[in-house]
Amino acid sequence: MSAPFWPTPQPRSRRIVSHCRKSLISACEASCAILLLALLTQWTATPLLMTPFAATSILLFAFPHSPLAQPRHVLGSHMLASLIGLILANLWGLSPYTMALGTGSVVALMLLLKIVHPPATGVPIVMLLSGMRDWHFLIFPVLTGCLLLLIIAFIANNLRSSQRWPLYW
Repeated sequence: MSAPFWPTPQPRSRRIVSHCRKSLISACEASCAILLLALLTQWTATPLLMTPFAATSILLFAFPHSPLAQPRHVLGSHMLASLIGLILANLWGLSPYTMALGTGSVVALMLLLKIVHPPATGVPIVMLLSGMRDWHFLIFPVLTGCLLLLIIAFIANNLRSSQRWPLYW
């Protein structure tokens, strides 16, 4: 008798162990990435970390093959959202209207430009609430922090996965 066409499913206990292992590895990678950015920020006195990067880390390390976790989406959306946040902060400052306009603008432009990355949606609100109006914010922490996060994700994802990351740039 020949083997069945479909593979034999793994026992439930093996799937649970595999899921727990993947969850712990992803959590460690995300923690290490944020720790590295925080330590570099402390050592260099240069801002390299912002709150939305924590949300970005779950996509980069737990779901690296999602379109939302590809470099173009991560870097493009964070840069776009920061630019919108800076424009609104410099034109009108903090208000419920600028926060709503910033969020809506980021969503619309990410969809139009096909660079959707949900964690970046909060960047204009973070900027408006912090009073950030300096154009250097685009370089430090956004560009530099994103690039460092992507480098860490590149190393981590290619060390542990049989599939290559990123799927596309």
